[in-house]
Amino acid sequence: QVSRGAGAAARALLDLAIAAGAPAQQVLVLKAGLDIAAGANEEALKSLATARKLAPQDPRVAYLLAEANLRVGRVDAALQELDAGIGMNPQDLSLLRSRLAIVMSQKKWFLAKDALAALEIGLNDARLPTTEVHLAAARYYATLRDYEKAGSEYNLALTQDPANAGMWIELAALWEG
Repeated sequence: QVSRGAGAAARALLDLAIAAGAPAQQVLVLKAGLDIAAGANEEALKSLATARKLAPQDPRVAYLLAEANLRVGRVDAALQELDAGIGMNPQDLSLLRSRLAIVMSQKKWFLAKDALAALEIGLNDARLPTTEVHLAAARYYATLRDYEKAGSEYNLALTQDPANAGMWIELAALWEG
């Protein structure tokens, strides 16, 4: 949370930035981030609507729109914003991770396989380990009580990160169940 005094000071600086000729898009994104942190989600949504008009492909706008919508309980709108952002920025890992996190936390299981696959592609394209995808897939399959697939996904994750004690504990819990 941003304290009221800090938020007011930051907004004053943003006003100075605009007066000094800072790009309106950048200022709107910063303002929206401050508004979200302060709990002023509806105000953030207004700033982000303007920011989207200025730079429709900016992945930060899609990410913040999703965050603001999620905070006011509009889960489907948050997912739509992320989908739009991913459509324009298919390799943006923050958007892909955020979409998967919402799908998993909100138990939107019908969207899980696509979200997992998209993040795996993004990580592969970035030449990054896919451990987080396999761990999320393991948790997904465990939730569905498909223990064979869950165990397989835990094994893939542990192959990439064998020192991760938390994953070993989750796998042991799966075996005990």
